[in-house]
Amino acid sequence: MPRAGAAWDVNGNGKTVIKGSFGLFGDTMGDLYANNFNPNAQATQTYAWTGPCVPTAFKNNTFNNTSCDVTPDFLASIPSRTALSATGGINSVVNPDLKQNKTWEYTARVERELVANVAVSAGYVYHRVENLYFNTQYLRPYADWVVATPATPFLDQNGSPVTIYTYPASEVGSAFNFLKASNASTDRADIFHSFEIAATKRYSKKWTGTASFWTTKNHQWLTGTSGNAAVPQSPNDERFPIDNTWYWEGRASGTYNLPYDVAFSASYRAQSGFPGQRTMVFSAPSTVLRQGTVTLRMGDYGEFKSPAVQIVALKAAKRFPIGAGRNVEMNFQLFNALNSSGITGVNYLTGTQFGTVTGITSARVVRIGAAFTF
Repeated sequence: MPRAGAAWDVNGNGKTVIKGSFGLFGDTMGDLYANNFNPNAQATQTYAWTGPCVPTAFKNNTFNNTSCDVTPDFLASIPSRTALSATGGINSVVNPDLKQNKTWEYTARVERELVANVAVSAGYVYHRVENLYFNTQYLRPYADWVVATPATPFLDQNGSPVTIYTYPASEVGSAFNFLKASNASTDRADIFHSFEIAATKRYSKKWTGTASFWTTKNHQWLTGTSGNAAVPQSPNDERFPIDNTWYWEGRASGTYNLPYDVAFSASYRAQSGFPGQRTMVFSAPSTVLRQGTVTLRMGDYGEFKSPAVQIVALKAAKRFPIGAGRNVEMNFQLFNALNSSGITGVNYLTGTQFGTVTGITSARVVRIGAAFTF
């Protein structure tokens, strides 16, 4: 894969530098990718069964001492029956036209020394991922999916009707559970634009420090419970399929050397809250929804966002020289010094638990340690 970069000292004095680069990166599937084509797998199909159920001696297989074991005649009739549902037995077939996914990356950066030991910089990164591939059930193509017609319409959280798609009865059964990897179309690439500014103070006058802020504009196709919107399995995957959110993060850190070889350092990190979107689970008899239950995206990704996360860490260290270039350092550290409870996960599934926080940052941690350098 080709890559190239260049740096230009604008004035020839090392104070202003412009940098740029280009890179093309390819994905490596790895040897375990071949596991997708292993034909040995268990398959289960469910059929309607109404009996007869006859009284028997206790067999320890039912709660009422009756037997509903299927008869040989019923088993013989299975090939002519339509299964209510099928699970397992999903195998993959080789797609000879599959293309390697590629990542195109361009960077541009300018750095400027303001005064001795102090510099600022600004940069931009363009990141584009093409030919992403995902597995779809190719014997149930997108065009075959039909609108499910329940006796009572599917309703969203506001009581409005929702259209849900299912595959036809003629495609029920493990014989249709074959996967085939397919590439996303050229108009469904994942694209990211990132911008950064930073300031750096190299060590002088007993201290050093850095500060930076960056932000990224996402344009990324979302993954759902039934497939990926970049390569949709059905029209269900086309609902609110894009992450077009902005993400940002700011960091600052510094170290100051106190008398008696004591060093004190601190770091601060703040990042935007985690975005999400409402989802909802719909269910119906297998004669209506042949895939069982369906989870749909019910709004734009990023319609909900948790508060920004802020973390402070502190460290104090004392060095003890023991001769011949060897040192012992005793240190005391505080991670999440302010014991903040930044939210890292929220449940956006419609229901009684909607909006429930599912994850927070780790609590304050104190660590006392020692290091030996030589």
